[in-house]
Amino acid sequence: KDSMAELILPSIPAIFIYATTIQGLTLGSLSTMFEQNYSYFIRDAMEENEVCTFDPICQEHHGSSCFACTHISDISCTHFNHDLSRAYLYGGTVIHNNQDTKIKIGFWK
Repeated sequence: KDSMAELILPSIPAIFIYATTIQGLTLGSLSTMFEQNYSYFIRDAMEENEVCTFDPICQEHHGSSCFACTHISDISCTHFNHDLSRAYLYGGTVIHNNQDTKIKIGFWK
């Protein structure tokens, strides 16, 4: 299905990216890009993902989380993309246990 997958470890925080197929895929270019340009990679990830392609609909109706902004591959998400929100990254309100919870400072702030 997908040739790459990721494992997100929020308690560390860390992300593990790995190949799910051996059919000619090498992660060398991804590794080199990250090693040589990681500061640009991180900055661009922070700046470009604050707004979703489907805002304001995503922000108002999906808890600021949809397939276009925060959902990850179904084979690598052990929680099936539940409880995701851009508020964890940038601050804002999330619904947790059927209650609104305010996150004052997100991961990127």
